[in-house]
Amino acid sequence: MFIAKDADVHHVFLGTEITEPPQDRLRRNLRCPLCNKPVTYNSSAEHPFEYFRHDDGSRDCTESDSVSEGHRLPVEVAVRTIHNRIQEVTGGPVDIDVEKWIGTQRNFKIADIRVVSPLQIVAEIFHESSDLELSRRLATMFSNNYRAYLIFTSDGRYDITRVQQDIQRIAPLRIGRFDSDSMDISLGDLFTRKQIQCDQSTREALPSYLI
Repeated sequence: MFIAKDADVHHVFLGTEITEPPQDRLRRNLRCPLCNKPVTYNSSAEHPFEYFRHDDGSRDCTESDSVSEGHRLPVEVAVRTIHNRIQEVTGGPVDIDVEKWIGTQRNFKIADIRVVSPLQIVAEIFHESSDLELSRRLATMFSNNYRAYLIFTSDGRYDITRVQQDIQRIAPLRIGRFDSDSMDISLGDLFTRKQIQCDQSTREALPSYLI
């Protein structure tokens, strides 16, 4: 994985942010921010996902045969950013995970990132997916009391400027952006039920690729 949590300071770091001398790194209580298992830091990593691994040898929590590296990287960076922002605001532990159901079995969506405590927030990362289903996706999140970040990658399928303009047909909200070269991320605004009504008028206002 590219991220790990220092459980003593309740902060998630990128592998490139662990810059202390070796003896100090060994003293850190580094854990997976998703499952809380102890992780080992690899100072000689040549690839983002080589920085941390579970001590017990189990698979990385963000690794999946169905998820490309181009999607996985912004997910991990977003986990770090969202976790740290919530922790700074609330001061408490953050229960965050990835690829989890929102809703009932008959009417659900799988969220890329889900925070269940101390706030209920989801984040969706759009990279190469051809199925945005924005209206249904937001309706499911809102009906289960979640607010949502929508984050688009710079090297993905969609023109971020166009998506931003189209979203603003229905609400003055900023989408999030992930720069695939610099790995900088902006979360944008939180989408809430009060700001967007997922009804027929909303669907009619959106272009077909977003619906």
